[in-house]
Amino acid sequence: MKIWKSILILILLGLLALGGFWIFTQYFSTKKVNNLSLISQEAIFAFESYDAAQTWNSLVNSDSYPLLQNFPAFRTLSEQLGALDSLTGSQGVIAKELSGTQTTISLHPVGKESFDLLFMINLREGKARELIDIIEARLQNGERFQPRTYTDIEILELFDGKNDRKWSIAFLEDLVLISASSFLVEEAIRYYENGDLLNYQSLFDQKTLNEESEGRLLLSSQGVANLLRGVQGQSTDATIRKFELYQQGLALDLDLSANSLSFSGPIVIGDEVDFTPSIEANLNELLDIIPSSTASLMQINLEGIYETQKLQNRAFTARETLSAQIGVELLSKGFLDTFYGDLYFLRLEKIGPITENMSLITRSSNPEAALELLKNYQNQDGDIVSDFYRGREIILVNEQDFPAHLFEGKFQGFNQSWITAVGNHLIFTNNQQSMKLMLDEMANGDTWGKTSRPHPMKTELSASSGFSKLILTDKIWDYWTGSATPAWSSFFQRYASSFFQFHGVSFRINQFPDRTLATLSFPYASGQVAKSVPESNGLIALEPAQTVNLGTTLTFGPKAITNYQDRTEDLVVQDANNQLILLNSAGEQVYKVGLDGPIISDAYQVDYYKNGKLQLLLATPNSIYGIDRLGNPLPGYPLSIPGETLQALNLVDYDNTKAYRYFVSTADGDLYLLDKSGEILEGWDPNSIGAKSIGAPRHVRVPRKGDYMLAFSLPGNLHLFNRRGERQVPQPIKLGEGFATPLVVFNNPKSNSMELVNISENGEIVRANFDGEITYVNQLVKEDRDSKFFVVSDQLENEFLIVSKQFNELKIRNSQEEEIFSINSSTEAFEVQFFNFGASRRIIAITDLVQEFAYLYDFDGNLLTALPLESSGPLEVSFDASGQQYLIRCIAGSQLMEYALAY
Repeated sequence: MKIWKSILILILLGLLALGGFWIFTQYFSTKKVNNLSLISQEAIFAFESYDAAQTWNSLVNSDSYPLLQNFPAFRTLSEQLGALDSLTGSQGVIAKELSGTQTTISLHPVGKESFDLLFMINLREGKARELIDIIEARLQNGERFQPRTYTDIEILELFDGKNDRKWSIAFLEDLVLISASSFLVEEAIRYYENGDLLNYQSLFDQKTLNEESEGRLLLSSQGVANLLRGVQGQSTDATIRKFELYQQGLALDLDLSANSLSFSGPIVIGDEVDFTPSIEANLNELLDIIPSSTASLMQINLEGIYETQKLQNRAFTARETLSAQIGVELLSKGFLDTFYGDLYFLRLEKIGPITENMSLITRSSNPEAALELLKNYQNQDGDIVSDFYRGREIILVNEQDFPAHLFEGKFQGFNQSWITAVGNHLIFTNNQQSMKLMLDEMANGDTWGKTSRPHPMKTELSASSGFSKLILTDKIWDYWTGSATPAWSSFFQRYASSFFQFHGVSFRINQFPDRTLATLSFPYASGQVAKSVPESNGLIALEPAQTVNLGTTLTFGPKAITNYQDRTEDLVVQDANNQLILLNSAGEQVYKVGLDGPIISDAYQVDYYKNGKLQLLLATPNSIYGIDRLGNPLPGYPLSIPGETLQALNLVDYDNTKAYRYFVSTADGDLYLLDKSGEILEGWDPNSIGAKSIGAPRHVRVPRKGDYMLAFSLPGNLHLFNRRGERQVPQPIKLGEGFATPLVVFNNPKSNSMELVNISENGEIVRANFDGEITYVNQLVKEDRDSKFFVVSDQLENEFLIVSKQFNELKIRNSQEEEIFSINSSTEAFEVQFFNFGASRRIIAITDLVQEFAYLYDFDGNLLTALPLESSGPLEVSFDASGQQYLIRCIAGSQLMEYALAY
């Protein structure tokens, strides 16, 4: 009985002790202010440590410190920390006080495009005033404190001897606020007096804050929005609006491991999303699709497509009519039912004048059925909504933000959607050029999975993450500098070498049974030193990697065609005796065939037997030749048109069915359309345009308008026909006079429509649409009376250049009529070629046909070789993705030469 009484007395005494402690802490002790409660959620970031001196020392001794020192903002931080330490005599006074106390550094917007730091030190009781006494004792050279009050709280302004304010300092009990901006000190005081304001402490659960962490980076969605708003100088951007609407945050512990500056920790996301990754994701297949031109990549990799739909973009405003139409015509018919839970949203490099190039890669168990549903959805009025490129059908959905309407507001920015299937994947792009670029890079093996030099950020993409965002510094650079305000763009360019030290930015979310973990990292190469922005390869003295002497002067070529047996490139040339010669990639002769005249067309390939084996198609003034891999003619070949001299030939395959048509123009101004057996088709027997064509006649499929057969004839008449030879507009469209180069088909990024572009020799640039309307005319300045102008398209017709020749100067302009560069040249006979393999892989070749020298330039006008290449005609340039090099072929005399120029 006595034992129970003793236990009861002990319990009562314990309760009294706890109650007394609670009364003391509530009414008599000094409350500690949490620094985070004084930081607005609109701050760009906050960095928190409970041993700031040790954290700083660890950072100084890490591999990342020399890289960070190249950033002016980091140098400013270092200088400010040094200045604060010097106020106390640089004797480690502050370092001693920082041990075990809460210290934060936060970055805040203080103007439209400017930011500043706020330091907060939560000192031990009674140490705040002691610190000020130490500082006051060390003031010299006219330095002084000037007190003022803000809402009855004293702020000490520290002025130097020139009466310039250096620091604002305030005390909230034992919490010290220090900033070079008095506005930030006042804002912290307002948050101290009003605990209802949204702050960093209210954003994060206290249980997520680990005081043993070396340092912790805290981010909020509002802060990211403010950062983007300040750098871009706008508030209407879709990404900014998205961040503004969410109350999300990250509390990430610092990790100074080798090769990466990393932070990891919990995430506050709001939406109930399970980030468990899909076990069905096939990353190896995906890597073979992601092009090397990728600038950023967002990965959503959840257990099913309907789990991904829980990730909603509340900033997106859907069009009700379009949502209803999609619901009836697609979703109710099971369009999304075949989709898996892995989605990949890519931003691609700039393509010519188009800066917004996007792609969405999805995976489906039945992509063909999904494409068929899309065709039926768009083809309700009987319009042609598909085209073909590299053997793939491409569907056009001409609805703004179509993917965003499908996927709960995600993937904005598609004014149009071009869609095709590759294996089990459906690919969406926001313009035709991006689709072409992706299919070209896949065909050339220039993808993350196949290239021999994959981007270092490739390793950051993992099938174990439910969400990832990768930004590739070198690829995104043009977009960053182009979308930033002038001040920030100048800053980026000035400190480009500092940014390029880091491969990029990686953000991942991983789901674990007991927590959701976010990781933010900035990978870099170990021991890397600062380097400048990647430039051209410099002046390289190229030597031929291969030279083939064919014994007779070469007059045509080289033209590259595909060897269907091993997918290498064969080369077609013709000599002065009209002998056609095919050489394989090793320079060995495959065959030699005598022709009845010089080649007047391009070298095309056809699958005549529809069995995957390719044959060569080309024309002379008298005949059309079809030749197989062994040098034998196809049945019934060569073809001819009695009484006609051929001027040009083009190959047409309307629906990728290999039902080939040969579109021919003659010296008498007639157009013929033949099938592959040589039969002249109805409506084209012949179709006369009354004058020689400028360039070859051609077929163009215009989305939602149909097929156009067009020819451009002297002196400047545009003829538009349908497939039956009937005029699409009653009369030829008169573009002007004095044209010498073929029309360029140009997909105008401003109007999202296809246009025809050319420039007269006198410098009048003209654009027309496929309704027969002239949409744009502009006269460029003529430097002298003899100036001549012409246009040059790249090999994919994604972009074109405007070239002007003055007496002793050659000037190159881009498609926006802006001068790129000029060179001194007095030659009267020259050839300009433009090879485009992506934003950072563009070559302009200028061949002096008199001296027989070819000069290679990058898109900034920098010479790529120390000496010109010997060449008597146009070059053939291709990009070898496996070796990351350009293959340059040219002819000179009887020799065919191949050069390899490293990228």
